[in-house]
Amino acid sequence: MPTLVHPRRFAYDPFGEPVERPGHRDAMPDGYRARNLGVALFWGLALLILAGRVHFAAHAAVPSAAIERPAPALTR
Repeated sequence: MPTLVHPRRFAYDPFGEPVERPGHRDAMPDGYRARNLGVALFWGLALLILAGRVHFAAHAAVPSAAIERPAPALTR
């Protein structure tokens, strides 16, 4: 006998008896799809911003032109 991944969801009347909500099961996949898309977009953008900050932070520490120091004077 196959088991359901998501058991039927019930609402309860004032006396505590379970009552199945009509149409509730049909509306769930679109809501989950939109939420999952929003979560994926949020974390994708967050990781892209983080990667950009790490990438440009590494380049900011390197000077654009080489700084030449004079050779130390030899003294006797």
